[in-house]
Amino acid sequence: DSFVAVPTGGLIIASALAIETVKPLIYVRNKSKDYGTSKLVEGSTYPEMKVVIIDDVCTTGGS
Repeated sequence: DSFVAVPTGGLIIASALAIETVKPLIYVRNKSKDYGTSKLVEGSTYPEMKVVIIDDVCTTGGS
């Protein structure tokens, strides 16, 4: 149903996949910001939503 980008390495890859497949993108922050929407999760979600979690493991492989 959607792609989820893991901060911050997965954002570029997930954005490209979301654009190419015309699917929504959800971004999960490490911590919410003090300004803007102040949300930890940016994007629309619903119960039992199927997502593909995208992370960039090319840098360290540690996440």
